[in-house]
Amino acid sequence: MPARLTDVFLVPHRDGAVLHAPLHGVTALVNATAAAELRRFLDGGSPGGMSPRVRPLADALLAQTPAAPAVPTGPFAPHQVGLLPTNDCNMRCLYCAPGAGSHDVSVMATEVADAALGFQAAVVRREGFGSLSVYLFGGEPFVAWDLVQHCAATADRLSQRLGKPAWFTCTTNAFLPPERARWVARHLAFALVSLDGPADLHDRYRPSRGGGGTHAVVTRSLRIFAEEGLAFGLRCSVDAEIVTRLPEVVEYYCTTFRPTKINLEPLVLHGRSLETGLAAPHPADFVNGVVAAARVARAHGVELKLTTAQTERLAQSNCAVAEDNFVVAPDGLIASCYGANYRGSEYAADYALGEIDRATLEVRIDQDRVERARSYAVANIPRCRDCFCKYHCSGGCRLFHTAPFSAEPPGAMCLVTQRLTLWRILEQLTLHDAADRVRLDREELAGACA
Repeated sequence: MPARLTDVFLVPHRDGAVLHAPLHGVTALVNATAAAELRRFLDGGSPGGMSPRVRPLADALLAQTPAAPAVPTGPFAPHQVGLLPTNDCNMRCLYCAPGAGSHDVSVMATEVADAALGFQAAVVRREGFGSLSVYLFGGEPFVAWDLVQHCAATADRLSQRLGKPAWFTCTTNAFLPPERARWVARHLAFALVSLDGPADLHDRYRPSRGGGGTHAVVTRSLRIFAEEGLAFGLRCSVDAEIVTRLPEVVEYYCTTFRPTKINLEPLVLHGRSLETGLAAPHPADFVNGVVAAARVARAHGVELKLTTAQTERLAQSNCAVAEDNFVVAPDGLIASCYGANYRGSEYAADYALGEIDRATLEVRIDQDRVERARSYAVANIPRCRDCFCKYHCSGGCRLFHTAPFSAEPPGAMCLVTQRLTLWRILEQLTLHDAADRVRLDREELAGACA
């Protein structure tokens, strides 16, 4: 490959290939003849003898000086604070990975929340960020209602002093009384809501703490969100049953709610799913189900997204785990990963960054641990080195997909990610017919992962 070219890939697709060079800003679908020309060029050839139809691609590659996404350096500088008001939840979803409500059900002290928000405000001032950004997660954050109200008031005061807006977003189950749903809609900028399809599916997978259905309340909240103008996305955790109904689920989302985006994520066999006997979707069924569902979403003008196929961005980390993620657990643990959600978490050893001292309320960041988390970047994962998804998937989840520094060969989830990233690239090129033909066959998967 010519010296100026970095991370340029020819991804096979039917009778041709997709040229994908994310660091050069060049992506194109080419036929077999053009792919062969490009391969010779990438292997060290000169662009001089290339055909007139292919030469512009080589010129475009050489015109852009590549630069990989940067890993933060210097003092800890998070762009937002992720608050976990509580690890408790008013649902008992059959697949909950952290098993919300089963271990730590404490609520964050207001003093801890104030310390976290104050620290983030100081970072905003120091770094010149444009807003005081707060992300609410859990558990179910709105179970700790009084604390959320307190955080909103505190952030408002801090933002006035900064002269910059407070920007609240959340992930929620939206199992809320109407007046609370209306408050959320009026005070937040975006909500990602978990909804597993029509009532028969959702009520099976996402019962209340007492075992009853939750679909009616969640959909009522979504109607309130829509009435109040809150932008929201819908997220579905896809198991072996739901995967067979993905086009139906997406049709239901689009015709009933008109979300800004839809997230489909394969079930992770962890936490409560190990107790409830759910099965993950077969990787081939998931790929083919997503592609079929995407045709439905496209017809309604709604974007379908996956966390491991984020072709719209370049990053060293799938979430912000290697990019100064600032997650504060209810007990004051500070971590780079939402999985480290209390001091006794099995993930605290690898992802803790410090703590908010419960006696002094001092925010203590261990810079050595910050540097360790920064080293979890995809650039330091050997198995991702030659993958065309490396800056889109960015290694996927460090807990459930690709561990930091993993040298293991790619597995089934990697093949799923590669195929769906190819699908996303074709979608973004508006080559919808080509995107619709993306598939993963069981026999192909068996051969690749043998």
